[in-house]
Amino acid sequence: MADVAKVVTRIKMLAPQLASVPANTLEVLAEDAITVATQDGFKDPKLEMAAGYLGAHYASVVNNQNSNVKKQTLSVMSIEYKDTGGMSDYLCQYQDLLDSLQGGANVAVFI
Repeated sequence: MADVAKVVTRIKMLAPQLASVPANTLEVLAEDAITVATQDGFKDPKLEMAAGYLGAHYASVVNNQNSNVKKQTLSVMSIEYKDTGGMSDYLCQYQDLLDSLQGGANVAVFI
């Protein structure tokens, strides 16, 4: 089983903009990410890595941080978004790891 504290540390390293998310929230999200990654078939040492990316995705959703902003103009308030189909950069990394487990046959479910 992955260490929750190590996954929380990974989340903070991967997404420093999420520093305002309370520690207990990050711990719960890390536990959820470990559970999902374990069910998806990850084992140590990749389990903590995968849970870190998935936890960062969860935290970005909870914190409502949109990493899909490509362009923002404040004088006329114009924002342009990347088309990611609802996937954060963290979930894309998790999906890449998941694909490596069984030759690309897995699909991540995201919130």
